[in-house]
Amino acid sequence: MRAIFILLCLQSITLTADINIDVYPDTIYVGSLVSIQVTVENLNNKEVTLFQDIDNSSDNFSIIDKILSNNSVKYTLQFWDSGPVILQPIIIDIMELNQNITQIRSEKIILDILSNLSNENNGLRVIKPMKNLLLTSDLSKIIVIIFLLTGIIISHYLWSKRIDYQTSKYLSGEYVHSNLQNTLNAIEKVPLPKIYDSESTERYYLNLSIICRQYINEKFYIKATEMTSTELAEYFKYMKINKELIDSWVQISSKADLSKYAKQIPPIDDYPKDKMNFMNLIKSFNKIQSGSGGGV
Repeated sequence: MRAIFILLCLQSITLTADINIDVYPDTIYVGSLVSIQVTVENLNNKEVTLFQDIDNSSDNFSIIDKILSNNSVKYTLQFWDSGPVILQPIIIDIMELNQNITQIRSEKIILDILSNLSNENNGLRVIKPMKNLLLTSDLSKIIVIIFLLTGIIISHYLWSKRIDYQTSKYLSGEYVHSNLQNTLNAIEKVPLPKIYDSESTERYYLNLSIICRQYINEKFYIKATEMTSTELAEYFKYMKINKELIDSWVQISSKADLSKYAKQIPPIDDYPKDKMNFMNLIKSFNKIQSGSGGGV
């Protein structure tokens, strides 16, 4: 009676336990990894599964990984030869309370392994013709051409302006004459002091001196506005400027220095005369070629 009961239990387990096999991907190539998941379904809560390893006696594939769960196993295989491959049935032990109550096995797994190099046509393939690559679109070419032409036009314009500026600055007669006339007009417009005291005298001679030094800046390309009268005189000597012109500069600039530092007030008649002396001094400097000595 007891044997009959055990037999009935084994038959019920065998009939209810189902094996489900999933293979991914569907299309398998030589060298690719393949996942084979085996799941046992319709087990009760007390039953557990024990999956045995796949028979790996063949050199056609390698077992890369094996992941177990409560009622399933996932094998990762890698195949090395093309053609059909037959995997032997997977043996599964069903355990309950640490006792092996039965053993089931799956069907054989048949896989078709494809080769990336397989080609039914053994002849030589026709060489594909060369193909022109369009690296940039027509719109991009047009934009590049527009930018290129614009850059050329702007560069030509700036270069022309530079040449015009250099010509107007360095050609004799034009710029020097204009600067000379502007300087003479500026000196002439300096008003005579209304009250002849130290403050008005200093302001009067300071204005005349600044106008004259600004002209020397432009004429000789030096920082005359930052140099003392003595330093300018030494520079004129170095440039071998006529001694009489240097003496005139020393005399007129010393009067400006005395009005500034010594608060000296010259005679009233000297004010218009000194303005004229500054103008004559500018005219004399104008006759000297820039960067070379000379005289009047």
